[in-house]
Amino acid sequence: MFGSIWDWAGKYRTSPVNLGVDPHLIRDLVQALCGDFAYWDSNESSMPTLEIAARLQHRVTWIHPFQNGNGRHARLITDIFLYSRGFPLPQWPQIHLITHGDLVRNDYITAMKKADEGDFTDLARFIGDCLPQRT
Repeated sequence: MFGSIWDWAGKYRTSPVNLGVDPHLIRDLVQALCGDFAYWDSNESSMPTLEIAARLQHRVTWIHPFQNGNGRHARLITDIFLYSRGFPLPQWPQIHLITHGDLVRNDYITAMKKADEGDFTDLARFIGDCLPQRT
C-alpha cells in the first residue's frame, strides 16, 4: 500500500524506538498476540467484545512493530475486529482538531497506562465512547 512512499512500510522495525519492545522480540510477540486473540475470540472465552478490542489495541501499540504508523495500525485492527462483531466503526477523535484535544489525549494515555498494569476497563470505555450510537 505504501511501498512507493516508504521502503520500510509493512516491514517490522529493526531498530529500537522510545516505545515498544526490542526489535528481536517483535515476531514472537505478534505470534503470541495472534494466539491470545484466537482464544479471546473463541467460544471458550466469555471476554466482552470491548475488552477484546482494548486488549488488541493495547498489545499492538505496546509491541510497536513498525517504524511508523503503529497507532493507525492498532486502530485499523480494532476497527476490523469490532466491525466483524457487528459494531459500527469507531469514530476516533481527531485530537489535533478538537477543542481540549489534550484532555482526550491524556484520558487515552492514562487508559493505556492502566492497561499496561492489566486493567483494561478505562481503555474499553474509551473505545466504547468512540462508537457511534446504534439505531
